[in-house]
Amino acid sequence: MSAVVFARHAMTPAERLRDAGWVAFVGLILGIPLVGLTTVDVGGRLGVETRFGLLVAAVAAVFAGRLLLRWSIDQARNRKLARDQASTATAADRAHGAQKVVTVLGWVALGASIALPIFYSPESVFA
Repeated sequence: MSAVVFARHAMTPAERLRDAGWVAFVGLILGIPLVGLTTVDVGGRLGVETRFGLLVAAVAAVFAGRLLLRWSIDQARNRKLARDQASTATAADRAHGAQKVVTVLGWVALGASIALPIFYSPESVFA
C-alpha cells in the first residue's frame, strides 16, 4: 500500500473554496488563543488585550494561501497527467517510483531524528 495518494481529477473551484474555508476555520480556532488574545501588565495586574485585526489578517492570508496552494497543485497535477499520458510508462512503474522516493525520505527522516538529539544535546561529546 502506498503512502502517497494521487487523485485523478483536479478540484473544482467550489471544492477549492470549501477546502480553503475549512483550513481558514482551523486557523481561526487555533489563532484565537495564540494571536487574537495576549496578556499585558496593567498596573501590576495581568490583563487580556485583543488583537482581532491581526487575527483576521492572518486568517485571510491562510485562506488566500490555501487557495493558491490548491490551484498550483492542480496545475502541476494537470501537467503531470498530460506528460504521463504521452509517455509509455505504466501506472505500476510510476507508483513503484513514488514508493521508492517515500521510502528513501522515511529513512532520511529516521536518521535525522536519531542523529540530531545525539549531536545537539548539552551532554554531547561532539559539542
